[in-house]
Amino acid sequence: MTGLEARTTFDHRTDDYHTFRPGYPGAMFARLETDTHLRPNARILEIGPGTGQATRDLLDRGTAVTAVELGSKLAQRLETELGDRRLTVINDTFEKVPLKPESFDLATCATAFHWIDPRVAVPKIAEALTPNGALAVWWNVYQDPERHHEFHADVGRLLRAFDAATPRTGTGSLPFALQTDDRIADLSTGGHFTNINATTYRWVLKLNADTVRGLFNTFSHVSTMASPQRERFLDKLGEMVENNYQGHLALPSITRLYIAQR
Repeated sequence: MTGLEARTTFDHRTDDYHTFRPGYPGAMFARLETDTHLRPNARILEIGPGTGQATRDLLDRGTAVTAVELGSKLAQRLETELGDRRLTVINDTFEKVPLKPESFDLATCATAFHWIDPRVAVPKIAEALTPNGALAVWWNVYQDPERHHEFHADVGRLLRAFDAATPRTGTGSLPFALQTDDRIADLSTGGHFTNINATTYRWVLKLNADTVRGLFNTFSHVSTMASPQRERFLDKLGEMVENNYQGHLALPSITRLYIAQR
């Protein structure tokens, strides 16, 4: 499966994506208000909005958002949910979308920047930003290296039993989003951005057997399983939560934010 094909898997799970993917900490948006142009009437470029997990928070601050979403069903759901506000949805791959130079004050990408090539995306974003604009990318990570939870080892064993594809975590032992030096290097591509900094927000994701099934069904390495295998895996996952965790999970989680100034 190519990278582009993997990116389209989310479009087949639109309802679960909308229902079970969590949003992002309010403190993170407060930081964006302080350190970027996230303020009323700002022009925001959002890359990979999904069904609006971050878009709603951006619009709530009185901004005008242009959201580029690859998945046609995701884009349609986004318009259905938020289309009566100052939102323009473009259903296309980000790499193909023409953008006018200096037309945005802030570019954002929530839990999606790993799907695009920074060598292509970074210079394109920089050109589309005003001279004092900023790029903010962030990810939700449903684990915390400083707060161990046995659930992740249990899931790893279950995934290996089903011979699932390895999740995209990059090189090394840390999740992709937490490989700070590599992510700063990505945003530094071509020298278009400076003053790149990373901030971590810690929180707890609460799940039960049903919601853990729904959330995992939105992950690409699960979504791409053959249908009977995927259903068996999700059933086993739900059973594991019921049997090992009395039906309730409180997963230590992280949102990692990177801000880069043009």
